Order: sequence, then C-alpha cells, then structure tokens
Amino acid sequence: MSARLTALGHVVIAPTLTGQCERAHLLSPSVNLSTHIADIAGEIRFKDLSNVVLCGHSYGGMVITGVAERHADRIASIVYLDAFWPRDGQSLDDITGTPSQPGVNPTRAASAFMAPENAAWADVRLTPQPVETFREKLKVTGAVERIPRRTFVQATIGERPFFAAAFERAKGSPGWKTVQVNSRHDVMVDEPDQMTKVLLDASPGSTSA
Repeated sequence: MSARLTALGHVVIAPTLTGQCERAHLLSPSVNLSTHIADIAGEIRFKDLSNVVLCGHSYGGMVITGVAERHADRIASIVYLDAFWPRDGQSLDDITGTPSQPGVNPTRAASAFMAPENAAWADVRLTPQPVETFREKLKVTGAVERIPRRTFVQATIGERPFFAAAFERAKGSPGWKTVQVNSRHDVMVDEPDQMTKVLLDASPGSTSA
C-alpha cells in the first residue's frame, strides 16, 4: 500500500502502535487504547501534519475515532477499513459483546483474516495485543462527523456482524460514503490495488467521494 501511494506522489506515514511489531519490546499490560490514540495524535502534532487522510483497520477504528476527537481540524478524510466504529462510552469489548480478561491477548492465526496464500507471510509478523486496548471505553463527542470526507469500507468475505452493523450505520448516515470490497478482513493485504483506489477516492480533491 505504501509503495503504491508513494509512487503516485502521496506522503505515506504508517506508524506502529506501542507494543506492536517492531515496538513489541514496549508491550505491557498497562498499554491501553489511550496509549495508541496518543501514538497517532503525536504523529499528527509533532510532524505538523494537516489535510490528513486517516485510515484505521479493524481495531484501528477505535484509535482513529479517538484521534479525531483531538485533531478533527487536521483531518480532511477519515476511512474506516472494516473497522470498529464506537459510540460514546463504548469499548471494543462492548461492541463485540465478548469480555476480555486482563493481561495480553495472544496472537491469532493470520488465516482467520486473509487469504491463505498471504497468511504465512503475515504469521511471522504477528505480535500479541495488550488487552486494555479492548477494555477501555472511549469518550466520543461526534468529532468524526466534522471531518469533510468520511468513508466506511466493508470486506464482504466472512464478515463479522459488528463490522456489517457499522457499515449499515454509515450507509444510513448523511455525508458518509460506503464501499464494499470482495475480500477477507485484511483488505490491504489481499486486495492492495482496490484499497489504493479507495484511499485515492477518499483523498481531498477527488471527485469520487
């Protein structure tokens, strides 16, 4: 995704959240949703970013919702990629209806989220998730609705009911663009060309939104 967008002249920033992947040495049960929101808000603030297209995938929907609460004025477009879209006072666990136990959530097989031919590549890169990111409730005032462009992307293969419900919510909300992609959950891995088009269409100046 990054290479495709960069080749088209876009600046791409893909931060890694605290405790994940190459920052796995910072993994701790104390890492929570607020930590991850601060990670991305810090990128925007300290790199003085504006006119941002902010995309969050899956759990990342919780993060970008929180980031919008802090920096809606710097975000030109927000994209929920088969993602959680919380209402005020909700945690991820509230949305799924499956309470998590305190600690660190183990990794899951990548084949649950993407095409089998990509799963082996992904499996060696997966790291555990701190559970407080699932348990922490988020204060939402509706800042997302102040962002000029708002897009929800639904992956239609093996769709989970809470993502389908979020898609229908966006579809019925004024000012939202909804897109369905024939893909498993990790659209950016399985269908990078289609996902590139979605982000280009969501960008400021595009006539497709």
